[in-house]
Amino acid sequence: MQRKLNRIIMSAALSALFGGVMLSAQERVEVATIPFDYHANTKVLPAGTYRVEQLNDRGLFRLSDNSGNGIFVPATQTKEGKANNPRLTFLHYGNDYILSEIWMPGNPTGQAISERSLDRELTRKVGVASLVSVALHSH
Repeated sequence: MQRKLNRIIMSAALSALFGGVMLSAQERVEVATIPFDYHANTKVLPAGTYRVEQLNDRGLFRLSDNSGNGIFVPATQTKEGKANNPRLTFLHYGNDYILSEIWMPGNPTGQAISERSLDRELTRKVGVASLVSVALHSH
């Protein structure tokens, strides 16, 4: 009897734990329609609609297109800003765009993405980058 009660309690605790994780993950998914090809995590991704999912609080994101193809993007630094301006920010050099920052809704800090070698190369070739932002919205 005691063993059965322990199993019920353990099952309830695990359900609450995993249910909370699932709810937390669902709240951290946004959508962006990116009108240009761009560089992210050493890959070039085509223009299109992307799901932006924050996988943890340490700055790991997953960007995936409508067919489910995705890429993991680690963020290395936080940046201070406005909590109600969810967006992706890109460095723009001529015809090249590099994912630079991810700002999720309700969070006053953004996550900076590092593509230093490509950024340095494009700065040498093109000069100073401009910033381009694409809004994130709930799906």
